[in-house]
Amino acid sequence: MKKILRIAAIALIAASFVGCATTVSYKVDRPAELDLNGAKTIAILPIQAEATNSGEAYFLSWLFGRPYKTTNKERNEMANFFSENLTMSLLDSGYFTVVGASQVSGAISNGNKAPCDVYLTGYISDWSNSVDSEYRENSEGKIELYQKRTAYVTYVYQIIDSSTNGIISQKTKKIEKNSGWLNANTSTLPAATDLLKNGTRDLVKEIMKQLQPYTVNQSVTLVDAPEKNEDFSACLDMAKRHFYNRAIEDFDSLYKNDGIIEACYNEALLKIVIGECNQAISLLDEVIASPAAGKLYKKAANA
Repeated sequence: MKKILRIAAIALIAASFVGCATTVSYKVDRPAELDLNGAKTIAILPIQAEATNSGEAYFLSWLFGRPYKTTNKERNEMANFFSENLTMSLLDSGYFTVVGASQVSGAISNGNKAPCDVYLTGYISDWSNSVDSEYRENSEGKIELYQKRTAYVTYVYQIIDSSTNGIISQKTKKIEKNSGWLNANTSTLPAATDLLKNGTRDLVKEIMKQLQPYTVNQSVTLVDAPEKNEDFSACLDMAKRHFYNRAIEDFDSLYKNDGIIEACYNEALLKIVIGECNQAISLLDEVIASPAAGKLYKKAANA
């Protein structure tokens, strides 16, 4: 992590010296954010609509893998929405074998080990749905009623190691959204659940990154030569076509033979693209220390 932060800091400083030219996009594979001890199977127990663990209704719902229902239909809907989206995301990814919630709940209730390596359980700890109203002047100068709906939901979820029943991770996430002020005569306020679904989808994406490896899209911006140079342009073209190693070799040659500091900078960024971070740091240090860096900065400032 320290290495990545140092690269980012040096690249940011170096980027201030030069004008932008060619953007190269690439993908980086990241490991899961949590250590699940090599888990291969997982279950999602139904997210409960209320923060309670007492009462026969709750016990039976947990035992048979069904969500505990409250009288608040919207709260129930969001609990189901969270459970279903997370389960479908896991099924679609294919990284884990997803075990049915009822199988896991039944095994646990009988004092047996859950038939999965890890499982996720959770509940909605807080919920709010309110509407504010006020009279405003519309674009035609008429006084009309305007309304705004504000809703929030707070999820609490745990990821459990079934072999030890230990909590691997516990997190709380509050999602809040409002509709903005809408003319009551011409617009219908969206339902609270509709306001909160996108935020819940984003939470599912966050959880997926915690559970399994994922890929992120990144990019670096290469720079032009200080003056027209066909060899430099050819290097940029190779980089755009993802011939990274050839572009690195030729940028290195332009830097060492012709002293073009921009070539050194581009070589460093392409080293980052192919994962050679230590070499990238050394090259970026050279860019910062170069006597030409000041001239490049003035050139960029006057552009």
